[in-house]
This record gives sequence, structure tokens and C-alpha cells, in this order.
Amino acid sequence: MTVIDDLFNHIAPFTYWVIVALWTVILLVFFRKYGRIGTEELALKTLVFVLAIDAARTLFENLYFGVYFNSLYGWLPAAFHRFLSTPTLLALPKLVNIATAIIVLLVLIRRWFPEVEHEHRQLQRALTASEHEAAEAQARETAMRSQFIDAIESIPDGLALLDGNMKVIATNRRMETVLPANAGRSVIGLDLQDWLEQAIDFSSVGNMTAMQLAVKLLSGAPVEVQLVDGSWAMLTHRQSSSDNHILVATDISGLKEREQDAIEARRIAEEANQAKSAFLANMSHELRTPLNAIIGFSDIMRQEMFGAHSRKEYREYADDIYRSGNHLLQVIESILDLAKIESGHVELKLEPIDPAGIAEEVTGLLFNEAAQRGLAISSHGTKDCPAFLADRLCVRQMLINLVGNAIKFTPAGGRIRIRFATQQEGVTVAVEDTGPGMTDAQIDALTQPIAITDRVDIARSNRGAGMGLSIVKGLIEAHDGSMSVSSKPNLGTKVVLTFPSQVQPSIDQAAL
Repeated sequence: MTVIDDLFNHIAPFTYWVIVALWTVILLVFFRKYGRIGTEELALKTLVFVLAIDAARTLFENLYFGVYFNSLYGWLPAAFHRFLSTPTLLALPKLVNIATAIIVLLVLIRRWFPEVEHEHRQLQRALTASEHEAAEAQARETAMRSQFIDAIESIPDGLALLDGNMKVIATNRRMETVLPANAGRSVIGLDLQDWLEQAIDFSSVGNMTAMQLAVKLLSGAPVEVQLVDGSWAMLTHRQSSSDNHILVATDISGLKEREQDAIEARRIAEEANQAKSAFLANMSHELRTPLNAIIGFSDIMRQEMFGAHSRKEYREYADDIYRSGNHLLQVIESILDLAKIESGHVELKLEPIDPAGIAEEVTGLLFNEAAQRGLAISSHGTKDCPAFLADRLCVRQMLINLVGNAIKFTPAGGRIRIRFATQQEGVTVAVEDTGPGMTDAQIDALTQPIAITDRVDIARSNRGAGMGLSIVKGLIEAHDGSMSVSSKPNLGTKVVLTFPSQVQPSIDQAAL
């Protein structure tokens, strides 16, 4: 033990100097490291600074006790031992340790605690901001959802959202009234086919099945359906971008009612028109029999076939009766023609019509009447125009009506021309006169049925009943042709009839 004690006594003083040298090197390394660390790495720089302080404390402590023990064992003068062993100086290492600990704590508090607190405050602010943004996002989502609900609820049509399996996800309140389920049950969760089976009267869609109706809706075609309660709805399907389906139901009950009212009104009008035509036809036939007798007997009386009258006034009266009877007969014949045209009873007997022959026939019939009124009648283009297909009696009646109207209204010295020509549309026959002409309003009225011709003072000086143009228009349309009238006041009138190259053999009521 003596040898070991002696060895320890000789090594211990030396060990302190080794430790002092080692901590000196460590302190120098810390200070060099501290100078190389940038300002951005504050935590590392603070740690190196704290370690440097601790290294300085260790260096001081080992240096103090190294001098103390070296003087104790005779390595240094004994005066150092006596000086350092005083009670006041022995407390110095403890004070250095305490001071170092305080400095380290102050550095840590100054460097780290504020950063931790700052980070904590930043984290708290970030959490608060995140919660605020989340609350705002939720509020916006709630507002948008409310606006969306308000929007679909304000739609006048029923709207339903269905998933990819065609089950109802949501509807607006309007859908519950337009396309309700049985017994007022909710349709949420119902399959589309089950819903349609409950709500629709399938007789209104040709007795289709619910599956067939659903397939038709999915094709995009709108479908009008009658519901079990008697109302009507139009169903329309659209597919959304999210593979959901949108069903729109529009209440068309009012439209259907108006449509039925219009159909009923049209039926009543057609029945009334047919009744009117039948009445006119019957009355015309009933009137023609006594009129023929009146005309015949008045003709015998005015020609004095059974002896001269005792007074000349009797012959004048007979002439008046004869003229009035013929005029009334013409009116009745016109009414009969209109009644036939409106009722669709005109049948065409088509045959080739020679322009020269029909022109000669018409001018021959009306030549004397025109000559008596001082008018010249001529026909043109008959040699260059080919024959055309038409009903001969109808063509004859149309030309007699047009030329007769021209004779009635053209003053003495005027001219009446019948022109035939070949056009791309077919054969045209034009009747021109140098009469007083007409306004556009008069032309429009005279080409309409008799019901509105009383708006025009066409029967000037008892020269006509105003039905001639209307009859001509109906007869040319029976040939699938057309009539055009061009006229200006004091510049005469031109009526052009166009006969197509081919016509139908009979008149169609719908075309009238």
C-alpha cells in the first residue's frame, strides 16, 4: 500500500496539469467552433457557448487544485499551498461552479425559452387561424348549401336527384306535388321504376311498362304522361357529370286543358262550318227552283209572246224582274260553289285543255256583254302555249268569273286581255283589265270567304256580290295551283292563275 500511495502522490499532481492542458485545448476548440457557426443556427451556437463556459469552469477548477496539490507535494513552492488553503480561497471553486451554473441557466433562458415560447405562440396562432379558416369554410359551405336549396326550391318544375342505381336521393318540394307517390309517401330511396309505377297512368303512354318508360327517359327524349290523379306532366332526364341522374317534371295540366279546349273549339267550328255549308247548299237548291220559274215567266212577259201589254210600264217591270232574277241566280250559284269548295266536295275531271279553244269559248260567251259596255276582249299566247291538264268546267268557270268581273268594273272604252304563257312552275293564265283597280286591303278581303267580303264596298252599283275571286282561288287551289292579284287604284287589275304540270284528281279539305 505504501508503494501505491507513493505512486498516487507522485502522479496526482501531474494529472492535474494534463487535465488543464486537455480542457485548454477543448476550450480553444469550442471558441473556434463558436466563431464558425452562422447566425441562422442559433440553437447550435448557444449549445457551443454553454459548453465553452463549462469548459472554462472545469479548466479553472483543475488549475486551482493543480497548483494546490503540486505545492502540497513539493512540485511548487509551499507558499502556494498556504495561500490557496485559506478558507476564503477554498470557497472560490464552489463560487465559480455556482456562477457558471447561473450563467448557463441565464443563457438557456435567454436563448431557448423565448424561442420555444415564440414557436408555441406561432403554433397557437396557426391553430387559431386554421380553426378560423375551417369555421369560415364551413360557414361558406352552409351558405352555399342554403343557396342551392333555395335555388332548387324556387324552380317552378319538380326536380329529383337519383344515384347511379336510379334510386331517388333528394327532391325539391315541387316534385312532391307534380309527381307524387301513392298515399303521399316520401319517394326518397325509391327505385325510378317503382316510383313511375305508383305515379303514372300508363294508358297515356301507349300502355308502356315502367321499364320501357324509364329506358325512353334515359335516352333523353321528353315524355308527356298523365298521372293517376288525372293531371299531366312532362318528364325530362339529364345525366350529371358525377354519374348521378336528374329527373325534371313539369306540370302541363293547364297546357293540356287549353289544348283540349282548342281541339273542342276547332271541332265545334268545323261542325258549324259544315252545317253552314250544308245549309247554304240546301237553301240554294231550294231557291233555284222558284227563281227559274220567275226568270222564265218574266222572260215570256218581257218578250210579249202571248200579246202586247196594254201599258209599256208592264214590259219595263218584266225586264226588271228578269234582270233581278238572273242576278239573284248568279249569287245563289256563287254561294253553291263556295259551299262545295269549303265542304271539300269538288271533284276534278282532268283532261288536256287547249288554250285557244277555252279562250274562244269564254270570249264568245261574254263578247256581246262586253260590246254592249263598249269594251274590247282579246286573247294572246294561245298558239305558243301547250295544252295543260285541268278540269274543263272549272277552268271555264274561273275565266268567266275573272272576265265577268273585269266587264262589270271596267269603264267604257277599256280593254280586257286573256294571256296564256308557259312558265317553269307550269302554265299561267292572266286576265288583265284597265278598270279602276283595287287597294291591297280590298284584294285581301275579296280573296277570303264570303264571311268577310261585306267589309269592302265591292258590289258597287249592284254589279256583283264580291264572291268571284274567292271562288276562283278555291278552284285553282283544288288544282294544286295558285292565284296572284296585282292591282293599283286607277291602274287596272291583273289576276294570274298558275296551273302546275301535274295536279291531284280531287280536292282535299285540309288544303282549303
